[in-house]
Formats: sequence, structure tokens, C-alpha cells
Amino acid sequence: MVENHNFGYHFHYCKVKKRTLERTNLLLTFDTVFKKTNKKPKPDLFGEYHAEGKNKKIDMETIGDNKRYPIYLVCHDAGQKRGLSNFKTPSNKSKLFITG
Repeated sequence: MVENHNFGYHFHYCKVKKRTLERTNLLLTFDTVFKKTNKKPKPDLFGEYHAEGKNKKIDMETIGDNKRYPIYLVCHDAGQKRGLSNFKTPSNKSKLFITG
């Protein structure tokens, strides 16, 4: 789920529950100052916790690589369409979710 609350686009990790999306407290975003190079053609995706009181809690460490890569592909595609520079800058509390 991609959103922008006047502080930059970001994604919320959601879980499927009874054919509906259950929003979690995990926010995903790209580094807005990323510069494409031959060695690093795609940006990293970062995760941080956000709105913990009103969303389902999830521990980012419980999300395995088998889920992280497909999530990255969907987020990267949406990020390209919206422009990576328009995304929320990762906070100093953010952690690397997956390398690009």
C-alpha cells in the first residue's frame, strides 16, 4: 500500500487476512539521494516502524528473503512511476530491508 501524507511517498507492509489487507506498523521507503552506478543500479529499500498504536505490529526480522525480494520488485516498480526523489527519506531509526 503506497501513501503520501505530505512527507513523501512510502509503503506500508500489509498482511492478507480474510481477503482484505491488514496494515502493519512497518513503513518501507527508498533512499532519496540514491545515485545509480554500474555497481549499484538499484536503490536499497529501508524499513522503519510507524504509527505503531493504530496498526498491527510486525517484527521486520520475521520477514524472510523469500518475501523481501518480491516486495522489493513491487515497491521498486511503484517507486519508478512516482519518482524515487519523491519518497520519504529514511529516518535515522530505519534499517535496511533489502539491498537493490
